[in-house]
Amino acid sequence: MNVYYGIDRLNKIMKKPCFTVLYLNTDQGFLEYHEKKIKQRMNVFYQRKQSNGEWDDAKKSNRIFTVYRCFIYEKPFEGNLDFILSNNFNADENNVSEEERLIIKDKLRQALLLAYPDLRIAKGQSKLIF
Repeated sequence: MNVYYGIDRLNKIMKKPCFTVLYLNTDQGFLEYHEKKIKQRMNVFYQRKQSNGEWDDAKKSNRIFTVYRCFIYEKPFEGNLDFILSNNFNADENNVSEEERLIIKDKLRQALLLAYPDLRIAKGQSKLIF
């Protein structure tokens, strides 16, 4: 099954801009129908196959989709592009290779800057380093 990375389309239900990771949890057919619904809901900029660990978790789920959202201008991100990128990069470290995570990070950077050009790009040290 697939994992979709994208930016939700804003409408009267989804009013705040967010970056979304959506997991498809079923292999019961209707893949074209599910992909059509996903593309109606969000602008997909990257798609990958689920790892074995992710797929084992998906088999136990009773939902068709599992959605994780990062609201761009809300806490803890508050429009900080580097923090959004590092958060997503670290979240995938157990299931995705580092090469693929770097590809996702680059595509996420391009998509977010294209959709939201007012994002802050940190200059200098953006977190405490011990």
